[in-house]
Amino acid sequence: MGGALLYAVHPVEGRADPRVEHAYIPDGTHGPLPITVLHSSLGTGADTVPPERPDSPLGPETLARFARANASRLAPFLADVRRLFASPAGRQIVLIENDPETVACWIALACHSLPEPHARSLTFTTRTAHPLRAPQQIVGIGPDADFDRSDPATVAHLYRVHDGTGGPGSPPATDLWAELAARSWLAGLRPADAADPLAPESLATRLLHPRRRPRRTRSGRRGCGAWSRWATRCCTGWSRS
Repeated sequence: MGGALLYAVHPVEGRADPRVEHAYIPDGTHGPLPITVLHSSLGTGADTVPPERPDSPLGPETLARFARANASRLAPFLADVRRLFASPAGRQIVLIENDPETVACWIALACHSLPEPHARSLTFTTRTAHPLRAPQQIVGIGPDADFDRSDPATVAHLYRVHDGTGGPGSPPATDLWAELAARSWLAGLRPADAADPLAPESLATRLLHPRRRPRRTRSGRRGCGAWSRWATRCCTGWSRS
């Protein structure tokens, strides 16, 4: 039986060894996403995960405000997130921010833009000083981490670098799905709530009809309606075991 390991590392004043909290989540588990567990439980030392509210630190309303504040970076980031699940898989994403809480917001945006199985399988670390040794799909670092952003090969060929501190990053790349997912967030709509979160036509239909509930086809799968011509124009971590 597979599963995932969630852990949080807390420095302890006067001690060389940090305090480590961890939780094992078996495959097939339902409930809060790993990034929510990290932020509301292990990340704070709480014993339980409180119910997620829309206005909670990583809730949909808060993430929509965060997306609007970072609108120019949104579509390129989501495009790289989707490529993590392509075949062959895209390169690791390195998020450079001044604090791990901002990295957690980006990771939550990614998770709430994906189908639930993808969101639960996404691996990440919100902070590491040694990103070259990090195996996770999304790696959060600070501006002082051991990472040479001035090396053209690093930002253009080895990693997908998204720098929120004003330094150099990878050339932005986007696609139709990422653009529509970004527009969804800017409109206050969570992409993961679409009938098929990875289908551009599903996101387009929901943007055009935000109050329409996803419907199911006769086969039992959720349908997204007709394809819209408009759409064609327009120090914490999570590891799999």
